[in-house]
Amino acid sequence: MKGIAAFSAVMLFAAVTGALCETGPAPERQPSAEVEYLIWEPDILPGSGQAILDALVANGSSGLITLDILPFNLEEFQGLFVCLGIYPHNYIVPAWSPEAIKIEEYLDVGGRVYLECGDCWYWDPLIGGHEFGPSFGINGIDDGEADLFFLEGIAGTFTETLFFSYVGENEYMDHLETYNPPTHDDHRLFTNVEDGATHGVAYLNRLDGSRTLGVSFEFGGLESNLDRAPFDSDELMARYLNWFHPPDTAYLRMVEVSTDTSEYMPGDSLYLDVKWEYVNTINSLQWTFTVIGAVAKDSTGYKPRMVDTHAMENTGPGLYSRHIGMKVPNAAPLNTPGISFGRVVPASPFETYKVDMFGNPFWVGEATVFWEYYDDGTYENSIAASDTGFAVAARITPMHYPATIESIGCWIDYYDNMYNSADMYIYSDAAGLPDTVLAGPYTIQASSPPERIVVGTNVSMTSGDFHVVLTWTDANGYGPFVSADQDTPAATGRQFWKGQSGWVQLSTLGSPFDELDLSLRAFLSFSDSGTAAIETEPGRE
Repeated sequence: MKGIAAFSAVMLFAAVTGALCETGPAPERQPSAEVEYLIWEPDILPGSGQAILDALVANGSSGLITLDILPFNLEEFQGLFVCLGIYPHNYIVPAWSPEAIKIEEYLDVGGRVYLECGDCWYWDPLIGGHEFGPSFGINGIDDGEADLFFLEGIAGTFTETLFFSYVGENEYMDHLETYNPPTHDDHRLFTNVEDGATHGVAYLNRLDGSRTLGVSFEFGGLESNLDRAPFDSDELMARYLNWFHPPDTAYLRMVEVSTDTSEYMPGDSLYLDVKWEYVNTINSLQWTFTVIGAVAKDSTGYKPRMVDTHAMENTGPGLYSRHIGMKVPNAAPLNTPGISFGRVVPASPFETYKVDMFGNPFWVGEATVFWEYYDDGTYENSIAASDTGFAVAARITPMHYPATIESIGCWIDYYDNMYNSADMYIYSDAAGLPDTVLAGPYTIQASSPPERIVVGTNVSMTSGDFHVVLTWTDANGYGPFVSADQDTPAATGRQFWKGQSGWVQLSTLGSPFDELDLSLRAFLSFSDSGTAAIETEPGRE
């Protein structure tokens, strides 16, 4: 049974350059010009404060650790990190205590706050603790257990590709869920691999501009798991900081979506009336957006189809509308219609909305990294080789330079587990074909059922195209199999096969190869802070 954790703390201030201990009341403190983030750690058994400080320094930022938040003017900092600890060593912030009010008031003026704890989301409010959930876009749904050993990032958010072992304190780790009123955006960030429970949420309040990160684990308990992802907690901190302070953005806000039918059947004609607001926070720049009419994804993973475009080139902020007509593809599942606001041209920082017919977003996000690919995530076919040395490739053009190929991956399985390995490479491009090896080989093992295999690469590009290549090292026609999407149109001219006669375009091999999009992908980032993109409908040739 749980007891009552500590409700008080003494004062301790510690910065990168040293430490200062004080007792008694103190006037409001002003940070030095070098200190960017305040780290409040009343945790009885500190487990994260120093790790957060180290990660901030590794990312070129600075921080100050304190046991008392009250003497500080939070608006003087770029953000606040709060570490309340894990039961039975956790600190409980009393409901509407001076500490709670200070944090709430900071958020009311657009503050940035990270809050980690084991109990503050679900349990603490039941015993007199402050309920932070509404300000962090979090519903604490149960008290959790002591079963958190692996944390995995969420596809479609800035934690995609992250995977950590967890070795921190582990008792009653609150389970979380998001809520998303019309003026707010929140996204799940991490799940427990053991049971799928959510343990992290990112939240943007569009009314006051505050941005929060709420988690139910300790940052100091994260360890790299190189078998699953090539990233460490410094990389996670980099993404946290980018969430707190993204580049100036332009974004589209859904106002109204109406349709002539609430459901459709494959082959039907469908019409959508769409109204949206274009918000541009960078007055000196203009964008071109595309509006994409789409069939909403369901459990089968059916992908959106472009049906119409609306360029907003050299136009300012304001309200816009569009009447969109589309014919539902015969392959579409029974579903409700939707639309998607697509990627910006040229690539620039922005946010995107995918909404259903009621204006409810499927996903909203920002990113400075993204997957580039041609498949839609559903695989109706696959390719295997009859001999070793045969290969497949996908040619990819970065949206901006300089670019870094952070990792590459594919979906792969096997029929006969005697033939289940392959090598992946990054090749340069010459006249549209794979040329020389830039990185690799990275040996991967197929699994059954198939899984997406990702390997870290860290290859820089300043110009030109590159190819993601898979070469069979075990082959006799029984595997391994590279999964392929067979929806049309295929990315003809950008996918290749290497047999005994060398590289040829995959589409030249005839049916069904001319209908396939291989599951070869690359994860790109841009070192120029003035660029960004997100995962929407991939470009095709």
